Amino acid sequence: MTGSQYGAPRVVSSSGSSTGMARRVIDKDDPLDEKFVQDLLHDHPDLLPMVEIEPDYRPVISVCRELGTDAGFIDNLFVTPSGGIILAECKLMKNPQMRREVIAQTLDYTASLQRMGLQELEAAISKTTNGSITSLWSLVSKVTDLDENEFNDAVTRNLRRGRILGVIVGEGMREETERLVESLQLHAGLHTAIALVELSLWKLDDGSMVVMPRVPMKTNLIQRAVIDIRDGNIAVREPDRVANKSTSGSAVRGKSLTEAEFFERMEEQVPGLAAQVQQLAVELEDFGVTTEFAKTMILRWRPHPDMKPGSLGYIHSDGKFDMGDGWAYLHDHHNFNLPELAEQYLQGVSRILGGKVRRYQNDRATVNSSSGKTPNVSEIIVKKSDWFDLLVEIKTELEAEAGLAE
Repeated sequence: MTGSQYGAPRVVSSSGSSTGMARRVIDKDDPLDEKFVQDLLHDHPDLLPMVEIEPDYRPVISVCRELGTDAGFIDNLFVTPSGGIILAECKLMKNPQMRREVIAQTLDYTASLQRMGLQELEAAISKTTNGSITSLWSLVSKVTDLDENEFNDAVTRNLRRGRILGVIVGEGMREETERLVESLQLHAGLHTAIALVELSLWKLDDGSMVVMPRVPMKTNLIQRAVIDIRDGNIAVREPDRVANKSTSGSAVRGKSLTEAEFFERMEEQVPGLAAQVQQLAVELEDFGVTTEFAKTMILRWRPHPDMKPGSLGYIHSDGKFDMGDGWAYLHDHHNFNLPELAEQYLQGVSRILGGKVRRYQNDRATVNSSSGKTPNVSEIIVKKSDWFDLLVEIKTELEAEAGLAE
């Protein structure tokens, strides 16, 4: 089972003594079944390693098990405070269906949810739970930053667009399933995402078990297959791509659901800006800058492979660009502790924007635009060559300071 080997974990006491654990593989003679996995996920949704799959889809909140749809029964349904929809299909290694059928089944369920819409989905949830859950809002109201209308709008929008995360959870991943998801990723679209999660079970001497979830090794680089679903119809099409040359020379990566949602919000708020920001992100790769997505687009800068990364700032979906993190990255003692270089960067950005440095009482600093407000990323885009030159200048001085200059 290539890419799925485990070492044997041990429980080590405070005194230094240790107890080994034996792997429990659920085979055809094992009394544990898929319902065991369903119940485990429902009771402990944090077993889904969302940090590795979709970081912004947290926390995961259980909705129900065995949700009836026109495509069959969904093993587990989850929701997130931001209106994200997650479905899980639980398949055991001993089940021969842990192959091609589970991918098609997951896509069918996604299309079925899309055809439902929010009202019909909540009616199905109420029926499944015997009326104990009548709305998704009742599950998230105490943990979301959205109001009820905003949350319902987000769920409705995700359902309509088929933007649903399907997670295939298995005790022991078969190589063919990993290869199948890899194949799907090579021809991916934008909306529905499929991720693999492997659960390994380990027996303790007292008969209890330790459950260890993970994204299988072979899917670390290709974590999700993304399919486009329109009007209830499944279609596999080529992804949107922006021509680029990355610093690693690697192929253009696919978008995560969180990234796609961010740029859709940006396009709705400022038409035409999303494509410009995507192109900026591509060009920044040549300077060691990568992106992370949550509510904002975070720019992570690693000036040199031997340096730890830090934030250059974050871009909001309305285009506002908070650039103070770049100063903090260079200034703070737990990073480079180079206040003079931090000031050099801050003044350089100020000159580029024709703006002013703003300082705070808590020893923080940032740059405002000439209007005195937070700059818009479009102001940087029109002068990006000057910004890139400044990054090279700072990078060169950092390398000289660290003795890494070529």
